[in-house]
Amino acid sequence: MRRFALVLVVAVACGGHRRSSPPPAECARIAQHVIDLELGKLTLLPGSLLKSLDGGLPAFRAAIMQNCSDEGWSTAAISCLAEAKSADDTKACDSSFTPDQGKHLRAAYDSFVQPLNLAVERWTAGVRSAVQQLCTCTDATCRAAARHDYDHLTAEARSSTNSDLQHALASFDADARCGGSAAGSGS
Repeated sequence: MRRFALVLVVAVACGGHRRSSPPPAECARIAQHVIDLELGKLTLLPGSLLKSLDGGLPAFRAAIMQNCSDEGWSTAAISCLAEAKSADDTKACDSSFTPDQGKHLRAAYDSFVQPLNLAVERWTAGVRSAVQQLCTCTDATCRAAARHDYDHLTAEARSSTNSDLQHALASFDADARCGGSAAGSGS
């Protein structure tokens, strides 16, 4: 009897019971839903940038599934993610996770998008370099070559509906006019 009382006191003091893990199939369903939402948002980017994510999808899916099952995500967290209609909607689910669960999920996401962030940085640097070359050209041949490079680098992005990308392109286009100087005007 004394032993039972001690176990009961320890169980109550430790919060009762360990949260049970969601079924693996439910974690797999949630992982795929989160990935579908993220890809839906990211498909607004040019394909050349999205290629940087190819290797990260299986690892991201596995990390979500492992975090869901190993950390015993709550029914509220799973329901919130399942009801999300967009990647931005998933942010409202943050309060459904414990601090550690949120930290692990953010780390998985950061690992997934890191290659994309690096690809965007490289693309941006390339466009800035083409703008700089365009604005420093002093003859028509140089300007034509620089304009070709600039147009080539920005062509795929022009068909994107991503508002951040369109804003960046508008800024690059303004810079590529070189302050109205003859260098960037093509004249």
